[in-house]
Amino acid sequence: MPSDSSSTPESLGWNRATGALALLSLAMLIVSLDQYIVVVALPDIASDLGYSAQTLQSVISAYAVASAGFLLFGGRAADLLGAAGF
Repeated sequence: MPSDSSSTPESLGWNRATGALALLSLAMLIVSLDQYIVVVALPDIASDLGYSAQTLQSVISAYAVASAGFLLFGGRAADLLGAAGF
């Protein structure tokens, strides 16, 4: 039974590089939205915990450092797992 090649992902311009770019773009969007969620929550954090404006800057910095650390850990894990053939 011959397959219809007009409906394959390759015929639509999708290849491995395009898929990787789409996945990385989605991941960057999620990371950016995650940072904005913290910024939007700052007034509630300040009122609930009694933080001043200077302390809120520390909250943003601590969250950014922790988030970047997890991104680095995930990237390294992907490098190691990808090299292992998973």
